[in-house]
Order: sequence, then structure tokens, then C-alpha cells
Amino acid sequence: MRTRIALFIALVVATMMGLIAPTSAQSATLLATRVSMLVQPLAHPTSKPVVHTATLTDFKGFVQYQSPADGTWKPVYHGTVTLQYRLAGTTTWRVLTNTVTKSSTTGYWRITIGWPLKTGAVVRAKVLQTAQILPAYSPQVWVARVADSIRLGVTPGAFCTPGGVYGVTWIDTLMKCTTSSTDSRNRWRAV
Repeated sequence: MRTRIALFIALVVATMMGLIAPTSAQSATLLATRVSMLVQPLAHPTSKPVVHTATLTDFKGFVQYQSPADGTWKPVYHGTVTLQYRLAGTTTWRVLTNTVTKSSTTGYWRITIGWPLKTGAVVRAKVLQTAQILPAYSPQVWVARVADSIRLGVTPGAFCTPGGVYGVTWIDTLMKCTTSSTDSRNRWRAV
């Protein structure tokens, strides 16, 4: 009897916290799910992250489900999120190793990894299916890998050394450390 009461109380609490969606056909109906993803550093929505191999890259976003009661989107608590990638020109998705996490009670998730590939790749986040939610994929993000000799995150117009080296801004603009006809000092200038 005590076990049944404890189970009932746990079920009520889980439903109130949103861990279990209160639906009439819960075991037969999986809830629509969506997952978002941001990759840092992003200066604006159209930029893409530029990395060297082993550069720490921060992937984060939110997981939500659509409430069948009112159609609003609510956070998925402890949803399992993993990162997948595919190489340019291919259609096969692979799991990035060591990239499994759980979403928090606000639906927020975050994975920080050293870029493991020797190339760039298209990356997406996937939330795994559970007894309550459908699997979902985030929008795809291109992560560009550049040669280790190219400096990352340079600021246009900033002083630099040595002359002749290349750099990339966080919004993917190729720059060169060089002088100009009006300035004898090395600065990051657009190529």
C-alpha cells in the first residue's frame, strides 16, 4: 500500500514539474519536440565558427516539447542531447565522440569539446526519443576548420605581428597582417 501511495505521489509531482506530460493517450502519443543550437563564438546569426583542430568549441541550445493541452512550447527536462556531424559533400551523419549531455530543468544544454576533426564539418544536435517525446534535430551549422597557421578571432584594424600572417575574424572574414600605403604599421586588414 505504501509503495502505491509513494508511486502515486511521485507521478503527481513529476506531472506537475512537467517531467511527464499529462495526456490522455500518453503511451500511444509522442509529443512533438524541437531542439535549437548555438555555436560559440558567433558574432551574428549568419556567421560560422572557425576552428583549428583541438580548438575548444562551445555548442549549446534548448530542448522543448509542444504541450498537447495548449500548444505552447515547454522545456524538456533531462532530455538526452548528442552532437552529430557530416563531412562536406556527404550525407552520412556520425556521432561526435564524447558529446552526450542531458538538458537542465530549463531545457538548456551545453557541450564544450576540443574540435576533434582535421576538417570542417556540418554539425547538428539531436535529442533522443523517450517514452514521451519524439526525436528532433537542430538546424545545421557549418564549422569551418582552417590551417593552424591562420590566427583565429582577429580584430580588423588591430595591431599585429609578424607581417604577412593570415587571420580570420569571428564572422569569417579573411584578414592579413600587413601595412598600407598610408600606414607603415602592421594591422589586420581585409584581403
